[in-house]
Amino acid sequence: MSREITMKNDFEDDWPKIKAIDGWLSQSEANALYDLAGKCKTYIVEIGAYKGRSTTCLGLGSRNSPYAPKIISIDPFTGSKEHRVDGVPIDTWNEYRDNVEANGLFDVVNPMQMTSKEARDKFHSKIDLLFIDGSHEYEDVKYDFLAWRKLVHRGGHIAIHDYNWSGPNRVVREFVSPREYIIPKKAVNSLLVLKVR
Repeated sequence: MSREITMKNDFEDDWPKIKAIDGWLSQSEANALYDLAGKCKTYIVEIGAYKGRSTTCLGLGSRNSPYAPKIISIDPFTGSKEHRVDGVPIDTWNEYRDNVEANGLFDVVNPMQMTSKEARDKFHSKIDLLFIDGSHEYEDVKYDFLAWRKLVHRGGHIAIHDYNWSGPNRVVREFVSPREYIIPKKAVNSLLVLKVR
C-alpha cells in the first residue's frame, strides 16, 4: 500500500506576515513563490533578500513541504544601486535578521552575507528553486543566471523578479531557450517562473 504525501497551503494566513515586511514582492508574486517553495524537496536559493520579505515568503511556504527544504539566502545586505543615496551602501542586515527571527524561520533559512559570486564559490548542491532578485544590472543578473542555473535540476524552477526591468529582461531574451526551459506565456506581475526541462 502506498502512502500519499499531501501538501497544505496556508498562504492566506501567512500573507499578512509577509506583507508587513518592507519590499516589493506583490501578493500574487508572493503566492507563486510560496506555492513553489511548498513543493520543494531540497534547496531553495534566493539571490537578493533586502529586508527579508521574499525570504519570509519562501520560508513560510517551505513549511508546507513534507521534505523540509532549506533556504540559502544570499545578500551582502548593503542595498542595491537603486536603494543607495549618493551611492552610499545601506545596512539592511539588522532588519532582515529581525524579520526572519520574528517569523521563527532560522531553522529553515541559512543567510549567506556575501555577494552571489562569493556564495557560488562555496555552494555546490543541487537545488529545486532558484529565485533571482539581486542587483538588476545586466552583468550581475547575467552572472546570477548563468552561474547558478547549472545547479537547478531537471524539473526545478528559476524565478526571476523584476523581469520587466532592462537587465533581467535582456538576460531572459539572450539566454532562455524553449529547448532548455518551459516558458510561461506571461509573467506573474514582474515575476517570470521558468521550469528546467
